[in-house]
Formats: sequence, structure tokens, C-alpha cells
Amino acid sequence: MSGPRLFHGNSIGASAMFTISSSSPSFPRTYLIDEARKTPWRSLSLGSPSVTIDIDLGAATTIRSLAILNNNFSSGTYKLFYGATSPATHSVTLTSKNQSMWVSFFATQTKRYWRLSLQEASIASGFYQIGELRLGNYVQLSKYHDSGEQAKRISGKKEHETDGGVRWRLSGFQRKVRSYKFVDLDEATDFAKWERLYESVGEEHPFLFIINPSVPTSSLFCTLDGPLSLSKNKPDRVDMSITLAEDL
Repeated sequence: MSGPRLFHGNSIGASAMFTISSSSPSFPRTYLIDEARKTPWRSLSLGSPSVTIDIDLGAATTIRSLAILNNNFSSGTYKLFYGATSPATHSVTLTSKNQSMWVSFFATQTKRYWRLSLQEASIASGFYQIGELRLGNYVQLSKYHDSGEQAKRISGKKEHETDGGVRWRLSGFQRKVRSYKFVDLDEATDFAKWERLYESVGEEHPFLFIINPSVPTSSLFCTLDGPLSLSKNKPDRVDMSITLAEDL
């Protein structure tokens, strides 16, 4: 049985070229890839008949997953296209969309040009919204976590006090913190993949942890809340604990 998936990194890098048919100056295209789903890009209108986001990755790139976070999509038609020339015209088969967390996996395509087409007859807001857009590859793990999931909800509150005893508080994002334990991981395979993820994102850059690939809405857009913690009981096997912080 296959395990969870790790979707870290974004093939849509800072050097990628965007051509968007409708974009609000107050919610610019840079918000599509700023690693913060709460700062969304928005279109200026619903387009006629659609709004298209054309992406030039600069070179042919292996892509087999799409993530669109914090969107306002409804019952319209949403398509992803790829091609060796622009505009991309070959269609990718996507899973059913979801507003809070739309993650879709598809057959690998190694192409330079990509197009996301957004088409709705009507949305009350009058625009499309995307908090974070990702195209890329994913890492397949072979083993699920053991002993269930531990979760707690925390707030980023900070309290300050002057020498005279005056106190004030600064509120931050609320987060759900989840802890997992993986027992008897192969050091050369699954644990090595977690180590490469840590080398790639550290504790500061978000990634997608897809707990159950057959249910993409089980994905967490999160950061590592602390280093990888491990114990080694056999020459080539390790037990590992991770804590993930998810913005709400």
C-alpha cells in the first residue's frame, strides 16, 4: 500500500512569465506564488467567456500535480492545459475541484507552457480568487504514520509588558499543529525523502503533506514546526517524529 505524498517546491518560480487575461491591480499576480494562501490574487472580472492564466516556465519541466488554495470557485468549468508552444492546448484530467484545498494528481507531462482556464457563468463576487497556485512534482512515501495523529489549536498571540506594568497583546494567525510518528522507517528511502524535504524547505517554507492521496482534501499546507526528530534502533531503520504547523 502506498503512503502519503510530499508536494514541496513550486515549478512556477519567480522567473516564470505570467500572461493573465484579467487581473486586479490590488491583488496582483505575484500573490499567486508568494507562499501565503491568505494573500490572494484576484481577477478584475469573470472574463468573456473565461479568464486564462498562461504560464511560461522557461524550459520543459516535469509536472504531475496541481494545487490551488483559498479559491472561490463554484460550479463552473476549470481546466489545465500543457504544451510545447504557447498557448498550451493539450488538456490534463483533473480531479473534482474543492474550494479550501484543491489538489490534483495526473499523468506526468514534461512541458514548458501551461494554461489554467477559469470559467463561470456567475459568481456573486464578480471575480476569481486564488490564494496560492502550485505546479510541480511530488514525492511518494511508502509508509503511513503510526499511532494516530495528535493535534492542537494555537494562536500566535504575543504579550508585552513595560517596566511600569502596562501590558498589551499582539495577535497572530491561528494555527492547527499536528504531530505524527513514523515507526521503523527505512533510512535509505522514506527517511531520506523527509531529509531532502527538510533540506529544501527548512522550517520556514510551506509545503503540502497529502495524508491520503486518494482523498486530496486531506492535504495540509503547512510548515515543519521544528526539526526532524529521530531515534535509531536498528542499523538501517529509524523512528521519526514530526510536527506540522498549518495556518487556518
